[in-house]
Amino acid sequence: MKTFNAIFWIMCVAGALFWACTTDVAGGVTEETNSIAGVIYNSEQKVASGVEVLARSVADTTKLYKDTTDSKGSFAFKFKEQGLYGVSAKTSELAYYELVEYKGVTLNVEASLNKYTSFTGKLTLSGAVYNEPIQVFIPGSPWAVYTNENLEFEMDSVPEGAYYVYVRSPDQSRFNDAYFWVSLLPDTLKGSQGPLPTSLATQAPSDDKNSVYEEADNSPFNFNWTIPMSSEYGLVGWWPMNYISKDSSSIQYISDARGRTDVGVVYGKTFLDSGVLGQSLVLRGSNDFVVIESDRGVLDSATALTLEAWIYIEDLNETENVSNYRKNLIGKVGFGNKDDRSVFSLAIIKNECEVEGSPALAFFIADGSGTSLDCANAVVDSNAIKVGEWLYTTSVWNGQTLSLYVNGAFVASRGVSVDVLTPSIESLYFGKENLNFRLDEVRWSTVAISASDVLYRYYNQGGVQ
Repeated sequence: MKTFNAIFWIMCVAGALFWACTTDVAGGVTEETNSIAGVIYNSEQKVASGVEVLARSVADTTKLYKDTTDSKGSFAFKFKEQGLYGVSAKTSELAYYELVEYKGVTLNVEASLNKYTSFTGKLTLSGAVYNEPIQVFIPGSPWAVYTNENLEFEMDSVPEGAYYVYVRSPDQSRFNDAYFWVSLLPDTLKGSQGPLPTSLATQAPSDDKNSVYEEADNSPFNFNWTIPMSSEYGLVGWWPMNYISKDSSSIQYISDARGRTDVGVVYGKTFLDSGVLGQSLVLRGSNDFVVIESDRGVLDSATALTLEAWIYIEDLNETENVSNYRKNLIGKVGFGNKDDRSVFSLAIIKNECEVEGSPALAFFIADGSGTSLDCANAVVDSNAIKVGEWLYTTSVWNGQTLSLYVNGAFVASRGVSVDVLTPSIESLYFGKENLNFRLDEVRWSTVAISASDVLYRYYNQGGVQ
């Protein structure tokens, strides 16, 4: 089968009601003006005649085209608009589905009908109790179902193959639409991958360790999918690092895009340079740092915290006479003064917290009452920190456990004694250490996100599939 690259940038507008549609019938397979023409074969690779073929626009699901294969297995559609279309066909035992992009030039498709299969699933919404129906569908196809009161669903009589399945958010203020890549093939060891942002993928996801394929529980395929939490939900601070401003006294500062905290005053020779998304903050040495004097109480009495950031270590600035260290990247810290009321620190450590040898990434938390940021309340990546490479770091505290993720993948967790954050007078710092590094897209929120959320945000924030 000749497969055409499906550009998924218009998946995000697939939100129209799925089955309210108009239909157009193709004008015959011999017309030169036809936009998509093809031949369908059965499982024995013989032409399949008398099979109804559908083409549905992904961008505008009201546009549905129909044709029936002739004695040579041929079908054709005459489209009016360019875009992404789902082409499908069904018989009593076989089915075909493919996404193709029509760019105004006639496409020729050779397709084979595949055996039926089915899959079931159960949806989970992080931190929410929800029992209203949620729509699950294959984009641009006739296959669509709703969940029951237990958020369970069953999709039957679908073709064997690998493709995206779309899950529509029941509450856009709290959850995101998402799609999942499913591999529904006999004797496969893979099941599904996701959640993935609807505006991201241009092709099938990669097959690396970060892909997080979920094996099916049994046969037929049975999946457990978590719907990603909106990145805006619980957000209390966001620094895109795209601008450095000056006030009337020529003091430089960066601003919290949410407007919840004080501005960040820029010290030293700190400057902006290219980042992952737009610009990034460049800090070289202990004299380069940003300090946000007050978070205005956004963390007071918090029982959960998520810190997200892109980091790029240029140089660890190690010296021969220093065998161990802890270097703050992002933290609400007091730096060990007598009135230290530190709350958290994302840091690079060496030869402490039972990590010996190569420097590693660590996240520390304290309750803000005067206890120190010690190893008993820290989670540490056992892998050496990568230098000269952008890393998407996510640190999650849920009131009981610290979890650390790098590039969307889980790396470590541990139980901690901190269960609530008391009001703290400490400032928020970016840097203030003998370290050369960059920061981009720093975000913190007072919710604990799931592993599914972390993967979704990694891809949505520019992570590579």
